[in-house]
Amino acid sequence: MTPFFEQDWSMFSVPGGSNKAILFKYKMHSKSSGETYETDWLDITAPLQESNSSHYFSLSQRLLKYTSCCINSIYNVANQAIATLHKDSILDSNDSLAACFVSRELKDKSLGFQSLRLYASQLIETLPIPRRTSFDSVVFATRIIDDAFPSYPNRSKDFFNPDNHTYTEFRIDYAQLY
Repeated sequence: MTPFFEQDWSMFSVPGGSNKAILFKYKMHSKSSGETYETDWLDITAPLQESNSSHYFSLSQRLLKYTSCCINSIYNVANQAIATLHKDSILDSNDSLAACFVSRELKDKSLGFQSLRLYASQLIETLPIPRRTSFDSVVFATRIIDDAFPSYPNRSKDFFNPDNHTYTEFRIDYAQLY
């Protein structure tokens, strides 16, 4: 069980480990006019990370922990789906079917993804979108970017140089909001 106020060495030293970012991109479509509107990628974790780095005892610390739990849920369901598809010769031999299978499993079974979908449906209401009411279909895509600093043996490298970081990206294709 993780304590409500979690203490670790990051309170006393240079940030270590990794930073995870969650980004959303919305696409809206109107069937009647054929009009489509698409947003840029929106980093939903950046404001929390900024607040957390400037205020050690802030609510953003709990919210970042919650987003991290959402990411872990997504990764766990994705890993289970990948293990399942490796057992099925038809899915395993067809990349397109495999991608659809993993995507569907994430959208159906990951509580973390369902939580992010709920947040995405709330966030879109705050965005300055022209002619919002004219769109009858809204979908969103998700990117999870993990920015990891090299391990302990590489501690002499400059932490603030982005070239010394390892970036991995996990994408979830468009999911229906409404």
